[in-house]
Amino acid sequence: MFGEYRVCHSDVALRYLRDRINVPRDMSIYAAKRLRESLEKTAALAGDGQPAPIPTKQ
Repeated sequence: MFGEYRVCHSDVALRYLRDRINVPRDMSIYAAKRLRESLEKTAALAGDGQPAPIPTKQ
């Protein structure tokens, strides 16, 4: 049961990270883009779920 839950929403969690991650200052822009691309590729292997949109009003 626990393993099922962990795998169930990993695509959504990875895309959430991809959209909201802040990269360290010492990481180049190319490395940051590669990190986000890798998160998306891994999420695509897990499924096609999408996280809630980023809120634009505060």
